[in-house]
Amino acid sequence: MVETDVSLAKARLMAARGDRGGFTLVEVLIAMVVLAVGLLALESLAIGASRSIATANRMTEYTLIASQQLETTQERVRSNLNPGPSEQVLANGTLVQTMVQQNVQPSGTLWTITVTVTPPSVGVGNAALTPTTVTGRVFM
Repeated sequence: MVETDVSLAKARLMAARGDRGGFTLVEVLIAMVVLAVGLLALESLAIGASRSIATANRMTEYTLIASQQLETTQERVRSNLNPGPSEQVLANGTLVQTMVQQNVQPSGTLWTITVTVTPPSVGVGNAALTPTTVTGRVFM
């Protein structure tokens, strides 16, 4: 019954239009609304992706800083220089802390070096960033 009603409605619409093909104003408006909703969804995905990329870039930068500090401290240990703990604040407010632990054993000394990079708490988008920690060991 419903199928015949739809067919009948289509037939009436075609008869009213005559042989002209095309779209009605309502069909065009619905198509525009569907297109607008789809474009807004794509835009929000692009914004989320750019935020994720920026966060990943900052975390990569902090890991690189920690790795460089770790290598510098390991070199100080190997050169028999004082590798004591240190704390420095970079220009952008990032805190770099280095802790050194010495464990003397009969066969030698095991040095455990831990470097923690803490992002600044001010700035856009830094709330989600957590401190980055890198640990290394030197046995002498």
